[in-house]
Order: sequence, then C-alpha cells, then structure tokens
Amino acid sequence: MKTTNLFILMTMLPLLAACSDRLSNHKVIKSTIGAPVSSLKMLKSLENPGPIVFEKILSMEQYTRRSEQVILADELGIKAGIEDADETISIYFYALRHPTKGLFLIDSGMPENYEDHFSFLAKQALKDMKFKMVQPTGHWVKNSADEPVKGVYLTHLHFDHTVGVADVAKDIPIYVGPADGSQRDFSNRILGNPTDSALKNHGPLRELVFTAYGNDVFDGILDIFEDGSLFAILTPGHTPGSLAFIVNSTEGPQLIIGDTVRTKLEWTHSLKPTWFAEGTEEEVAKSASQLRQLAASHPEITVHPGHQSLTKTDRY
Repeated sequence: MKTTNLFILMTMLPLLAACSDRLSNHKVIKSTIGAPVSSLKMLKSLENPGPIVFEKILSMEQYTRRSEQVILADELGIKAGIEDADETISIYFYALRHPTKGLFLIDSGMPENYEDHFSFLAKQALKDMKFKMVQPTGHWVKNSADEPVKGVYLTHLHFDHTVGVADVAKDIPIYVGPADGSQRDFSNRILGNPTDSALKNHGPLRELVFTAYGNDVFDGILDIFEDGSLFAILTPGHTPGSLAFIVNSTEGPQLIIGDTVRTKLEWTHSLKPTWFAEGTEEEVAKSASQLRQLAASHPEITVHPGHQSLTKTDRY
C-alpha cells in the first residue's frame, strides 16, 4: 500500500472508530429449509457418490507475501520451518448442479465492477493491492451457468465472499449462518459496507436455523435438500455464523470450509492466520479442529480452504 493512501486511512481511523457499523445491515428473515441431522447420518450419506455436479470457479487472485497471511515467527511457524515467500490468495465461488433442484452457488466471487461497492477511501487503497480479475461472476453466469441460478449459500458475509451477489438475479434466495452480520466494527465503515452495496435490491437474507444434536462434534448440521446431497455445518469463529458445506458430488464429497481455514499452510501445518476477524483465536481453532478431524477420518473428502486449493496429498 502506498504511503499516501496509508496515511489517509490512518488519519481517519479515530473518527471512524466512533462510527462502527454492523458487517451487514441488510434485512434478515429465518429460513425454513433443511432438516437437522447428526454427523453420523451425514457421513452415512457420503458412502456413495452423490447427484451434484460440482464446479470450483476461480474469480480473482491477489499477489501477496506468505507472512501477510500466516504467522511464521511463533512456535508453530518456527517448528514448521516455513520461510517467507510470494503467495497467491484466490477468491472462489462454487457451482452446484443438482439434477432436480437446479443450479446453486456457494459464495459468489467478484463482479467486474467490484470497486464500485467500496467507499472512496477503500477504493484508493484497492488501487495498490495486487489484484487480478480471472472470472467475474457476471461473466460466468452469462456464459457458463447453462441454467438460471436458483440460490446462493454464503460461508460468511465478508465482502470477498459476497460482492458477487450483485451479478445474480435479485429475486433468488441468499442464505447465511445465524447472526452472521451482527458484529460491529469501524472497518465496516471504512470499507463502505460493500456487502450491503452488493445486496441492494435483493430480498432479505435467509438465516439458516440449526439444532444441536447432544454431544455431536458440530454445533449443528442441516441436510439442505433433505436428500443427503448437500449439508451446511455451523462453524462459528471467523464470524458468528460461519458455515462449512459438504457437497456429495458425482466425484465424491467436497468440503468447503470458508475462512475457518483460509490457506494451505493453515490446513496442513496448523499455522495461525495473521487475523481472526470477528471471532477469537480459540473459537476459530475449535471449528478448524472439528473440520480437520472430519477430513482426517474420511480421506475421500476433498477439502477446499477459503482462499487456496489443496491437492489430494495435502492432508493435516
């Protein structure tokens, strides 16, 4: 970031700190979809390949440094012996083609005009960030979707997972985790609430409702279509209502974990991210540990961290 733009942001921080805002002020209603299930029932459903055709779409890349993403200087980083280097951070969305329910997205990528959803100050800072647009959401919807998008499921409400909803039809449902936009922070004002800008003219967000199953590993799991093909898992920490999803695809189960674990090194070496967003380190670590246990006990699952990809050999 250039010194001039950094100075602008720093001089404005004291004023903006008194003007904290919610991550999203968009209207929210309770969703009625999905049936609560136990983790055992979910895993039973994954024993055979499912009906969903799964596609992972790379929407944007950012070129950064490894030390800007994970902590290399603490005990874990030193033990792992990981050196600083150039690092590519990716913004994805995922297409799910169900044979009878239709086409759905998990997260939403970035629109071509993504800068328009940010404040003046944030736009100045974005000019110095090393972003490369790969596949704008709107281009994919127009040229590759094959059929209308029926709905969007968001892992959480941070802008790099939500702004692409500006490029989907305004009348489709958008689903989120419980209380996910409730946290207040001045950074939301600095950014200009890009999530709410992208949600403009959309209907209310639909908040998924979870029921805990006694001593189950997770705080709640929903069988979204009630046919064992798509599960939403409550993984609070990065944000209050962060979600992971298991897609029972024609090529085997796919585990989309959002920013509970953002990068390859966080997954394979348990390195700590350089920031924990709304949640605490302990909350994020708990949800990350639950997801690692799930993947470790079922090696057929392909894991998709929030901002990088893993190979089949990248196990925890």
